[in-house]
Amino acid sequence: MSDSHEIFKVDKHVTVLNNSNFMEPELNLTLKKVNEMMIHKAYLHQYEKYGLEVQDFYEAIAFNEQINYDYMNN
Repeated sequence: MSDSHEIFKVDKHVTVLNNSNFMEPELNLTLKKVNEMMIHKAYLHQYEKYGLEVQDFYEAIAFNEQINYDYMNN
């Protein structure tokens, strides 16, 4: 969560970080959808024309799966 306010004509920002498994179910659902899309190669051609390759997606998915695994096992 982030919020900003102006106090005495100076911008002040507050950020709150929370380390919990609250987001694990949503991340798990998102990863399932991403894996289904990768099976069907959905939208990949749109990213490939900008230089992204399939391997880039697999690396990003693996990174996020590791985060999900860590939250599930803590």
